[in-house]
Amino acid sequence: MPFWARSLNLVVLTHPQEDHITGLVDVLARYEVGHVLDSGQECDSATCEAWRKQIEEKQIPYQRAEAGMTMELGQAVRLHVLHPPATLLADTSSDINNNSVVLRLQCGRFSVLLMGDIEHEGEEALLASGQPVDSLILKVPHHGGDDALTLPFLQAVTPQLAIISVGSDNRFGHPDELTLRKLQSVPTYRTDQHGNMEVVSAGERYWIRTEL
Repeated sequence: MPFWARSLNLVVLTHPQEDHITGLVDVLARYEVGHVLDSGQECDSATCEAWRKQIEEKQIPYQRAEAGMTMELGQAVRLHVLHPPATLLADTSSDINNNSVVLRLQCGRFSVLLMGDIEHEGEEALLASGQPVDSLILKVPHHGGDDALTLPFLQAVTPQLAIISVGSDNRFGHPDELTLRKLQSVPTYRTDQHGNMEVVSAGERYWIRTEL
């Protein structure tokens, strides 16, 4: 964003883990935010308390994201909430990850699927829900970790392009080689190799701009 921009229409917290929420506390403090969505998961950390305090003090409209919601963002742009369900998943390998907010942004023929840190149990629940997940662009879940992106889910999405958000030389070894092999037939961009990136579309064609 240009340095003079000081407003955001919408901020989404996919799930309340430190690597996802910490930076957003400062975002709420620095910017005029029109709306906040999060997964509604309970969290008692100091960071979560700071998140809730910013929302309350700045009186930012808040909504729990729930499958079936649609937000009209203007100019025929729609944001569909596909996950989590009304009753959050329980007893999975990681409930906090598997209840991540999953969004499908649609504008004309253009679509992008934003997956949070959802793992295989969350993907299975999403496929079982029958909601459309096919999208031109897939933001790969959980930083491309070994618990991300089952083949049935990838086949259901059939993306033309994949994006992995991942830090350089991270201690988790993301993205995992198994995930990269699943994506070998899909052009894939990674923030550790390409830097910040921007996808631009007016509803038909799309362009991707990378920092590096």
